[in-house]
Amino acid sequence: MDYVKMRFDKGETGWAEDLGDNRYRVSNVPLSDGLHFGDIVEFEEGVDLYSGNFRIVEKGLDQKLVFSYSTKRSMDTLSERCNLDEFKPDVCLEGWTHEREGPEGGSGMAALCYKSTVDIEKLFKGLDDDITFEVEEN
Repeated sequence: MDYVKMRFDKGETGWAEDLGDNRYRVSNVPLSDGLHFGDIVEFEEGVDLYSGNFRIVEKGLDQKLVFSYSTKRSMDTLSERCNLDEFKPDVCLEGWTHEREGPEGGSGMAALCYKSTVDIEKLFKGLDDDITFEVEEN
């Protein structure tokens, strides 16, 4: 598989799998509105991948949450849950940890793309005190 860097919107770039015929599968969780992990986008012939001028031709995971967390332990727990057979391959989690000293580890931001059939309450159960939802997008 070949991966390319592309512009998702004015302020964000990310990785996509080159599928040929000017089509690319988004390979990370974009913060950009309306774009999700696994979406297949198409560029017109000759259009620069950094132009951001593409159209979505097939949806991947259809929901997205952006949230902050105050302890690395919560992010580790969430990451472990996302890898359970119950949730895979219907979720994709990406996080950005801000390291800090102490037993709780780092805090940070994360984005989660998922299918609408995923039980989000179950996924986040017990983490409510540590998670602050920033944005919820359909």
